Amino acid sequence: MQLPAEGTVLDLGCGIGVVGIVVKSFHSLLSVCLSDVNERAIRLAQQNAALNNVSVEIRSGEGLAPWNRQFDAILLNPPQHAGKEICFRLMTEAQCRLKTGGSLQIVVRRNKGGKSFSEQMELIFGNVTEMGKKKGYGVYRSIKREN
Repeated sequence: MQLPAEGTVLDLGCGIGVVGIVVKSFHSLLSVCLSDVNERAIRLAQQNAALNNVSVEIRSGEGLAPWNRQFDAILLNPPQHAGKEICFRLMTEAQCRLKTGGSLQIVVRRNKGGKSFSEQMELIFGNVTEMGKKKGYGVYRSIKREN
């Protein structure tokens, strides 16, 4: 991940909260938000945040719907099993909710459509960088430019 020194980060589709909790643990100046559509995942994320004594904001809901704010970074491990339509919608929503200069960072399985995900990010943002690849996964980053 490449994170700002301060600002607000969203762990979108947080699952049990590992990424968001780690971000907050190592970057105390960041305001960290987590959300997921799965209620059980939300409960587990809340428990994990409490167990790790980190203060994060956790909400339940579909995509970016739970949030009425802009973010400096959005981290996403897209639900590739749900289909590209949903994943691409999440990317588009993320672009609309990023501050200028903010980034969307995703991790995808390269043999399950990684190339199409990076191409979609290029289409939405006008830029994409492969930050890393290992053991069949790729990490991609796009930055929101001025409109």
